[in-house]
Amino acid sequence: MSKRNDGEHKNRYQGVHWAQEVLVGCNVVRSPLYGRRAGTRVIDEAHENVLILRQQITLLQDLDDATYRCDVAAMMMSSVGAHVRHNLDHYQRFFVGLDTGVVDYDARQREKVLEIDRLAALTATRSICGRLAELTQAQGAANMHVCCNRDQGTQQATSSVIRELDFLRSHTVHHYAIIAVLCRIQNVAVAQNFGVAPSTLRYRAELATTEIRATPETMSTDVLDETPARRSR
Repeated sequence: MSKRNDGEHKNRYQGVHWAQEVLVGCNVVRSPLYGRRAGTRVIDEAHENVLILRQQITLLQDLDDATYRCDVAAMMMSSVGAHVRHNLDHYQRFFVGLDTGVVDYDARQREKVLEIDRLAALTATRSICGRLAELTQAQGAANMHVCCNRDQGTQQATSSVIRELDFLRSHTVHHYAIIAVLCRIQNVAVAQNFGVAPSTLRYRAELATTEIRATPETMSTDVLDETPARRSR
């Protein structure tokens, strides 16, 4: 992968705003991919996950194989591929749970090929995006159970499809933050917003549009005249 600066990448790894919207700088733009099919209503949470995973698709398209597979000593011998595989494992377990009603994230297959084969991971990510784009509002309304595995045994907690999609989005972004560090250690540039939570991006965008910067023209006479001599009195 060529070493580009963050400015050249800033529009490629941005976080999401709401369903069908992506934050680019401080502007909100409509996503051109994975649109909703006529006659169906894809749940917003599924679409938000698709937008998050599109960042992974772009990253995988741009990374070289060596960077993807490299175990970085400073990060406990972890690699970009390991974190990508970990994210994909969670989505795969979610779809198993969608079929069975019970999701067990600890029962991951941990396919090594997804850690070392960048193109295999790219194919898997696209496949997951396709499945997410097929989820309907009716499916999103369903409840599901999540396995909580402890030393004392396994218990199940009641959850929902929407709740688990929200978890997956947050979990994926968390690992993006680690991936960003792994890339930068290898001198591969990623945008500053890659791995930043969507809520943080929204907050930053709102702050940028509402913040009033103090200038001499807007400051009061008392503030302008508050010299050190006056403050000492």
